[in-house]
Amino acid sequence: MLHKKLLQERKVIQLAGLLAVVLILLWVVFSPTGGLVRFFQSSQEKEEVRAANQNLQQENKKLQQEVDRLENDPATIEGVARKKFGLIKKNEIIYDFSK
Repeated sequence: MLHKKLLQERKVIQLAGLLAVVLILLWVVFSPTGGLVRFFQSSQEKEEVRAANQNLQQENKKLQQEVDRLENDPATIEGVARKKFGLIKKNEIIYDFSK
């Protein structure tokens, strides 16, 4: 009888321990403040930000090249002056065929 009661108590303790382990594992995986799910979401967000940052760096490089051309390249400056401001060289005649 005593042996049977000890076995039952042992099973109850094992089940309680197993339940505690399961609850701890669930907390580790799904904790809103630091679980594995949040960790993987943060990793994904970090990769997205890294990719966006790389794209912005490339765009900045292109814009800097354009600024350099606008400041230093006479052909680019002339092209902008002609297109944007309608400037012409001396002795040039403009024909407007758009009408």
